[in-house]
Amino acid sequence: MDEPFHVPMAQLYCRGELLTWDAKITTFPGLYVIGAAYAWAAQLLLRWTGADLDVTCSGPFLRSVNALLAVATIQVAYARFSLVHPYLLADNRHYTFYLWRKLFARSGVLRLAAVPAYVAGWGLLLAALAAGGEHWLWRAAFACCCWLSLAPAWLLEFRYFTTAFALAVLHMPVPPVRLSLLVVAGYCCVNAATLWVFARRPYTWGDGSLARFMW
Repeated sequence: MDEPFHVPMAQLYCRGELLTWDAKITTFPGLYVIGAAYAWAAQLLLRWTGADLDVTCSGPFLRSVNALLAVATIQVAYARFSLVHPYLLADNRHYTFYLWRKLFARSGVLRLAAVPAYVAGWGLLLAALAAGGEHWLWRAAFACCCWLSLAPAWLLEFRYFTTAFALAVLHMPVPPVRLSLLVVAGYCCVNAATLWVFARRPYTWGDGSLARFMW
């Protein structure tokens, strides 16, 4: 629904003109029907608030269907094809062990509820790379390389994101000095807390050996 001639067609469907058709469009009207149903459902909710109903037939609102469908598709794929490495379930030295055990392993709904945050994060990241002047082919290659380096490992370890994070930062616009200092301060606090826990809060495994928390 991103092409200029698709949006007016979707707006006609949204207004109930279901028998109108643009001869230049050769695709099936499935997305228009979905967009219209989406807008009509929103109108039912907005009637209770007294808000302007015309906003539901606007271009930005109808384009948001794409984001919703993307989130739904990723949620289905995430639910059917998620792989959990045995080390993630067994190695209690890592913070991700507790993140999985205390949160995500307890509720499949919670894992699916996090998908919109993943999609939003990727959207913000790719938008920042675009603002840095990177071509869409570079951004697509970056996303593919991230997937190829992370997905086959099965493991959820923060350090596995280091290379991708460094490349992304190098290709983003230079942030203001205050924001840069705030980011540096945040990382210093996280690292200081991590080192303190590592040095001061060891624990004993079942065999009597000493273990320490790490990333």
